[in-house]
Amino acid sequence: MTNVFNIFVMMAIFNIFNARIINDDLNIFKNIHKNWLYDVLVVFMVGAQILMVEVGSDAFKVSHGGLHIYHWLIAIMLGFTIWIVGFIARLLPETIVPQLGKKNEE
Repeated sequence: MTNVFNIFVMMAIFNIFNARIINDDLNIFKNIHKNWLYDVLVVFMVGAQILMVEVGSDAFKVSHGGLHIYHWLIAIMLGFTIWIVGFIARLLPETIVPQLGKKNEE
């Protein structure tokens, strides 16, 4: 269950980058360093997740001794799939999925 929790949190952290861009811009890293607070929060969330999983076994009821490196790699690879899904969603034309497109101003 620790691995499932870790995958969920990693996917959420990767999705934070997708959520920055609300239009059809494909570059999710555009102007990422213009807001230093955003950068600090992302680093804090990743660090907190690592600490919870690796040393927080009693406090957070995760597996003793943390996760194996393979589990971390699986979580990170699944996190990258969020970026792929976001990229594909931005490529879809507005006629297929109008909820994802720009508003027509007539």
